[in-house]
Amino acid sequence: AYHRLDGVDDSRASATGGGGTAGFFLSQAITVLGGAGTARTLFSDAGTNTGYIVRLNTSNQLELAAGNGVAYTTIATAGTLAVNTTDVVQAWDDGTNLNVKIGNGATASVARPVVSAGTAGYTMGQDNGASTRYFNGRIYSTIYRKDSGLTQVQREAVALYQRQKAKMP
Repeated sequence: AYHRLDGVDDSRASATGGGGTAGFFLSQAITVLGGAGTARTLFSDAGTNTGYIVRLNTSNQLELAAGNGVAYTTIATAGTLAVNTTDVVQAWDDGTNLNVKIGNGATASVARPVVSAGTAGYTMGQDNGASTRYFNGRIYSTIYRKDSGLTQVQREAVALYQRQKAKMP
């Protein structure tokens, strides 16, 4: 029913599928476990200031960062996902803005920078290419689309599907 990551050394990686620059979409139904105040990476195809990173920051806000080769532009939700809480988190680059949303909360957006491709592969559950920011919790389902931000109707359909997979109300 879910994949449990222990926050110490568990993650998933793909040698291909990262490196997008023309949009991005990640949606996950997750439960955060462990203590509060820990940065936890959900997705990364980052290189050196390149690619995309989706994580919960130390305040448990959802962040999306996109690198242009020199620096990252980052947006974070105003709301948080509390420890021991299950919800759908979504991050996307629609070609105009970087956007993040937790459950039915407000969407936070910032103007999209020029995005430089990250690495060809990607990692879920820790920083790409580094043994840091391991995710501690359950991942019930993941939907990732390279080079596509999806429409609002599509994002809502994905969230509904993931809520059902996680047996959420």
